[in-house]
Amino acid sequence: MYVFTVTVEVAQDVQLTRDPKAKHLMSGTWRRDIQGITSPDRMDVIEQALKQMVNLFVKDYQAVNPAK
Repeated sequence: MYVFTVTVEVAQDVQLTRDPKAKHLMSGTWRRDIQGITSPDRMDVIEQALKQMVNLFVKDYQAVNPAK
């Protein structure tokens, strides 16, 4: 058996408003983790977990950015 963790994180370029001349930074703005257990003959379970996390991001993104 294999124990796995899938992490999907979205990072964006950010800038401090109090100091516009400051160097731009990258900051994580969305992150989800999922853990699971699978066997060597079912490694597709990891891919399914990744797809689940990506679909969750798309759902969350669309919830706050509705189509115009």
